[in-house]
Amino acid sequence: MTPQALLDVAMIVKSEEAYLPACLASLEQLRPILGVVHIYDTGSSDRTVEIARTWGAKVTEGYWDDDFARARNASLTFGSAPWILWTDADDVVQANVCALAARLRDELGGAVQAFSSLLVVDGHGGTLTAHSIRVMRRGSTCFENRVHERVVLSSGGLASCAQLSPDVLTTVHTGYTAEAHAGKVARNLALLEGELQEARRHGGPHLTEVLWNRARTLMGANRFEEAIDDLVEARRHVGGLRVFRLEAGELLAMLYLETSRYDDAEVVLQELRQEGQDPEMTAWLWGKLALGKGEPREALTLLRLINRPKSGAGRLDSWVPVLAARAQAAALAGEYDESLAAALPLLAKHGAGGGLGQLILAMWGSRPDESLAMLLAEFGSAHAAAVGDELCQAGARGEHVNLLYRERLSMASGCAVVAS
Repeated sequence: MTPQALLDVAMIVKSEEAYLPACLASLEQLRPILGVVHIYDTGSSDRTVEIARTWGAKVTEGYWDDDFARARNASLTFGSAPWILWTDADDVVQANVCALAARLRDELGGAVQAFSSLLVVDGHGGTLTAHSIRVMRRGSTCFENRVHERVVLSSGGLASCAQLSPDVLTTVHTGYTAEAHAGKVARNLALLEGELQEARRHGGPHLTEVLWNRARTLMGANRFEEAIDDLVEARRHVGGLRVFRLEAGELLAMLYLETSRYDDAEVVLQELRQEGQDPEMTAWLWGKLALGKGEPREALTLLRLINRPKSGAGRLDSWVPVLAARAQAAALAGEYDESLAAALPLLAKHGAGGGLGQLILAMWGSRPDESLAMLLAEFGSAHAAAVGDELCQAGARGEHVNLLYRERLSMASGCAVVAS
């Protein structure tokens, strides 16, 4: 432990010997500010506990009682650093420790109770990004909810939250294989059923949140109609907290849009506008509605208003779907340069695929291949493999652009980049 530790780490685990070593290795970079790494084990049957203790973590051999919040709160009980970073065993932490330390010190006496940071979920359905509270203030914050647990104030209410930029702290979640995902969905639905029965018995505002949580889980099982039923009920529950009514409305509108129920979506969007929804989220959802109804110019006008849409609870949504919608709307409206301006970072900065390489080449037209390669290289090499795959699938010209792109990256880094 460092003499003036700023940050402890807490996690709950169960039979995670395949993932835990990589997680612990990623925590080494935090050593200059790191205090205790406390692992609360809920009943491992493999070498998880041995691996944790060999690394130097403090381990509590606890128990599992179908309550994620209780287990996570138990994991917070060791250490004395003013801030706690919580992780899962299948997370890999990426941090700029100097920048992170500066932010944590700046807020030691401030009003911020938690920090959100970028979460990258690398799973069977592709790579998804979101923002999640991962750093919390010791003593004044805790977890609640048996499943889909969230950080709240210990005294009740939402924690005051600031955002860390991705270059300061990013968490990559790696454990979502198809088999693991199916198992987690089934487990969460069973836990939520019990929580929902309890919420119905007691009434009160928690019912809205539980319905919203179950709807999200049902969506993970592709049970969309059941999810819609839960969200409609959540919206009708008069005693529900405003933030979760908004969250439920936004998710309901998104489901209607995804299933082409545009009239139903428009009704919900009108309600959300009247309820004081974030203006950029309003523009985002109305833009998706216009795009779905075949009105690309109207969609483009709305999508141009967006920087980063925020959910009802203030979470930043991923920038990737906004870029994808903007690229699509601009292309359909004949604004090819604007479509390119969205498609290039979508591919080279975020690693999205789905035929983007062919689309970019088509819109680039007869302009020089060298100029396109230079633009792609300006976004860095983080997704060089994805860029190469997309370009090479677009034929001989794509392969040529990829070669030039690799040369540009090599020049920038001073070393060779292996071609895909």
